Amino acid sequence: MRGKLLWMAVAVALFASLLVAQSPVAARQGHRAAVIPVARRPLQQSCSAGPDLQIRRIIVEPDPPGVGQSFNVHVEIINEGIVTGTVDTWTYLFVDRVPSGSPDVQSYAPSGGLVAGQVITSHMTVSGSFATPGWHTISVLIDALDEVDETACSGEGNNEGAASFEIQ
Repeated sequence: MRGKLLWMAVAVALFASLLVAQSPVAARQGHRAAVIPVARRPLQQSCSAGPDLQIRRIIVEPDPPGVGQSFNVHVEIINEGIVTGTVDTWTYLFVDRVPSGSPDVQSYAPSGGLVAGQVITSHMTVSGSFATPGWHTISVLIDALDEVDETACSGEGNNEGAASFEIQ
């Protein structure tokens, strides 16, 4: 029984360390960043017919944001297709709502020239007015204007993701 408890404690500690990582920006500023599991379809295998942009992960920093404090969101975008992307795109971020209408924050994502397996990061700052106490959900839409033709692969259906986090 004691061995099982030790094993469970090690597993929990390992899992927690995977969820919280030091991002380059956070490391420079002395903050920790939350690497949040993304609620979306799992990354699909490489598409053999074109580019296929997918959300790799969402990072929120600092972890946790304080009440009334602006916070940064970094969205890692990967090309899971085998064809290099040819145009740059926009990333839209929605706070506590589904992706529709005008975004709360948007960011230019230099995805043109993104080769198979390559990752870029779209950076956004969310104003402190959204940082109220409690649980919040960030919904992200990459290639928001459908500028990258992904019809040969999985289509645009895997361009959305969401992550939840708590502000205390």
